[in-house]
Amino acid sequence: MADREPAPVSEPRIPDRDAFYQLAELSRHSSRWDFTFDYAAAMAPYTATNRLNPDVSVAASSARVLADLLDDIDIPNLARRYQVHPSHRDTAAQERAELDLLVGASPSKGSGARR
Repeated sequence: MADREPAPVSEPRIPDRDAFYQLAELSRHSSRWDFTFDYAAAMAPYTATNRLNPDVSVAASSARVLADLLDDIDIPNLARRYQVHPSHRDTAAQERAELDLLVGASPSKGSGARR
């Protein structure tokens, strides 16, 4: 009889690995955070580390809780408006005229000061 080597011990499957995959690869957080699962951390095995500041890490007991936590601490990207909406053109023109009057009334006007 030939001696058999014992089968390698594999790590257990990540609980709720589909939700963890969705969070780590497909969520809006995937570009800003690195995600890991630590089998040794019984209380909070799901971990996210900020990519810009690796000193910032958060951990949670489940992928769903980690996603909720990241939703609470992430600042959403706000769209910037570069063009005045047609319904606000009159108001914008009035504000520009008022600013022009304020700049024209400033003491630095005409004294050689330049922007």
